[in-house]
Amino acid sequence: MKRNLKTIWIGTTITLLFFIILFQLLRMDVLNRIFTVQEKPQKKVSVMTSSKAGAGEQLMVTILAKPEDAANDLILKNITYAFTYAKVPFTFKRPEELRQIKPSPYHVIVTTTEAANQWPYDTIRSFVEQGGRLYIANRFFDPKWNDLTGIQENNGFFKEDMYGLSIEKPFFPGYKTVVDKNGAMPNSMMNVVLKENAQVYVKAEGVPMLWTYAYGKGKVVYWNATFLSTKMTRGLITQALGLAVPKLVTAQAAVKVMFIDDFPAPIPSGNTAAIHRDYDMSTKAFFETVWWDNMKSIAKTQKILYTTGFIGTYRNDTSLRASDLIKNSRDQMVRFGRESLHMGDELGFHGYNHQPLVTKEEPIDPGLGYTPWQSQQQMEYAIAQARTLFSHYFPKQTIRTYVPPSNILRETGLRALMKELPSLKIIASVYDGAGLPGVFEQEFGLDDNDLFHLPRISSGYGQLPVMEFVIMDAIANFGVFSHFIHPDDVLDESRSGGEGWREMRKGFDDLMTRVNKTYPYLKPYTASEAREKLMRYNESRLDVYYGENEIAISGKQIVNPSDIFIRVEQGKQLDTGSFDGYTVRKLGTVYAVAFTKPFLTIRMKDVK
Repeated sequence: MKRNLKTIWIGTTITLLFFIILFQLLRMDVLNRIFTVQEKPQKKVSVMTSSKAGAGEQLMVTILAKPEDAANDLILKNITYAFTYAKVPFTFKRPEELRQIKPSPYHVIVTTTEAANQWPYDTIRSFVEQGGRLYIANRFFDPKWNDLTGIQENNGFFKEDMYGLSIEKPFFPGYKTVVDKNGAMPNSMMNVVLKENAQVYVKAEGVPMLWTYAYGKGKVVYWNATFLSTKMTRGLITQALGLAVPKLVTAQAAVKVMFIDDFPAPIPSGNTAAIHRDYDMSTKAFFETVWWDNMKSIAKTQKILYTTGFIGTYRNDTSLRASDLIKNSRDQMVRFGRESLHMGDELGFHGYNHQPLVTKEEPIDPGLGYTPWQSQQQMEYAIAQARTLFSHYFPKQTIRTYVPPSNILRETGLRALMKELPSLKIIASVYDGAGLPGVFEQEFGLDDNDLFHLPRISSGYGQLPVMEFVIMDAIANFGVFSHFIHPDDVLDESRSGGEGWREMRKGFDDLMTRVNKTYPYLKPYTASEAREKLMRYNESRLDVYYGENEIAISGKQIVNPSDIFIRVEQGKQLDTGSFDGYTVRKLGTVYAVAFTKPFLTIRMKDVK
C-alpha cells in the first residue's frame, strides 16, 4: 500500500513539474521559437518573349497635347496612366502634326482640354470622315463641332453639377448605376440634345454623359463630363476606347490583394456596446472566437490571401521597449500571427504605434489628432523596437511590406524606415489621397529607392455604391483588386455605418462573391507576391496586330501566363473554351483570354 502511495506521489510530482516547466516554456515563448513558422518561399514569375510580328494593323492612339501638359491637366494625366497600365500604345502630337496621321479604324485622336478653338477642325473632321476615330475626354462648348460630335442642339453648360451615373448601354462587366447621394462624383456637363443615331452609354441625372456617333466612315466617342480628372475613372477611360475601334486588346495584371491594417495589434480590454449587444462577450473574446474565425473562413471560401500590418502598441509615446512589446503582444502575435502565416498570408509592418511617421515640420491634417515625432532618430528607435518584437515571435520571417498609419507618410519617415528595415520592399498606402495633406498617394511601380509602390485602391466591409464602382473601375483598367479593412471597424459606429458584425461580415462576403463571380480570372496574392507579378507586368511590352477576322499577339518579357481583355465590334464573335496555348471565356461585353505562348493568333467569326 505504502509502495503504491509512493508511486502515485512520485507520478503526481513528475506530472506537476512537467506542467510547471511547460508553463514556463510557454511564458518564455521557447516552444514558439523552436516550432517557428518557416518563411513562405517567394514565388518567381516567369516571362516569355516573341519577336514575331502578326498580320494586320496596330493600334495608334495620338493624344493632342505635350507630355509635360499632364502636370496641369488631370484628365491627360489619368489617360496616360490608364493607357500605360493597360498596355495601350500612345504618342503625343501638336495640332499641326495631325496632318501626318492617316485615317484608319485603328488610328485614334484623343483630346483632353476645352481648347477646341486651338484644334485644326477641318483636319480632324476630314480624318474622321475618312475612317479615323476621335475620342473627346472633356466636354467643351463650340457649336462648330456639333455636327461632327453628334450634337443636335447645345444649350451650353448647366449651372449646377450633375452627380452619379447610370449605365444605359452595358460596355464592361461590373459597372452599375450609381446614385451619388454624398457628392462623390460631381460633373460639370453641357445641356445637349443628341442626334438620333448617337448611341448613349452613360447618363448622369438623365443627361447624356458618354456616347458614340458615327460620322462618315469614322466614329466619335464623346465624354460630356469633367470627372475623368479623378483616378476612379481610369477603367472607364480604357474601356470607352474600345467603343471607338473595331477591336481592342487591353492587358490585365489579374492581381487580387487583401490587406488587414492594425493586425495583429493590442485588443481593447473590457466590453464594447456593439459586441456586447450582439454577442454578449468581451471585445477580446469576440476577436479571438468570432471575428478571426469568420475572416479565416471567408479567406478560404473566397480565395483570399491576407497581408496584415502589425502594431506594437497604441500609446502615443515611445516609452515601451522591445521587451515590453514582446510581453504585451504575446497573445495576438502567437495566436493571430502564427495562424495567419500558416494560411499562407504575409505579416507586414504598420508601426511601433499608430502615429504616422511625420515631424511637426511635415504638416498633416490637424483634425486627425496625431502626435508628430520629434526627429528621425526617435522614429528609428521605435522602428527598431518593433523589429525586435517581430523577430522574437517570427525569427524566420522577413518584413517586406509597410502600411503607413492612416496612409500618412513623409520624407523623414521614409528615410527612417529604409535605415531600420533594410529588408523593406513595398510601401502600401493609397491610390487616391483625395488631396489631403500628408497622405501618401501612389501609383503602381518602383521608385528611385528600389521600393515598390503598391497602393490600396478601396476599403471597407459592406460597400457603398461609389466604393464598389471604384473597385470595378480599377479592374476594368488593368485588373488589380487592392483592398483593405480594419478589425476595429466593427467597434466604430461611423466606420461600421451603425451595423453590427453580422451585417459587416455578410457585406464583406457578398463583395468578394461579386468580385470573384464577375472577374473569375483574378488570382490571390500577398503584397510581396503581387510586387513580383506587377514588376514583371510593368516591364513587359505587348504587341497586338488587328486583322479582319483575327488578332495576333506577341511581345517582350510578357508574364507567363498572361491575361487580356478583347472587345470586338458587333457582328464578330470569339469561340470560348481551351485552345492551343490559350483559353477564352465570355465576360459580359468582353472576352477574357489567358495565354501561355509568346505568340498566338486568335480567330473570330461573323455572326448575324
